[in-house]
Amino acid sequence: MNIVTLVGNITRDPELRFFDGDKAVANTSIAVNESFKGSDGEWKENTTFVDVSIWNNNGAENVANSLSKGDRVLVSGKLKQSQWEQDGQTRTKLEMVATEIGPTMKWAEVAITKTAGGGKSKPTYDTPEGKF
Repeated sequence: MNIVTLVGNITRDPELRFFDGDKAVANTSIAVNESFKGSDGEWKENTTFVDVSIWNNNGAENVANSLSKGDRVLVSGKLKQSQWEQDGQTRTKLEMVATEIGPTMKWAEVAITKTAGGGKSKPTYDTPEGKF
């Protein structure tokens, strides 16, 4: 089963793009921090950066209009690996395709404004490569 939930801080403002007329995608990335005690007894921190894409009715436009760099978010979705050739080498990239994303309430207050559609649409994983 490919379901992932991450909590982290947005590292760049979401970028909203439209293509094929009416398809929308918002791309951003989050920094997920993990603190742990090393073998030397000292506290250490590890940061993992994860690219996130939010498609169409999963809230692409809402994300671009509501969230920004530095916001702490909770993201749920699936991992997707892409592969391509560049300069004679095979490159791979692992990203998260979000079905749900929103600000966490741990250190912030949020005012909810419902948009047209009212959450009636079912989340999908519809990407240019097809549904998954």
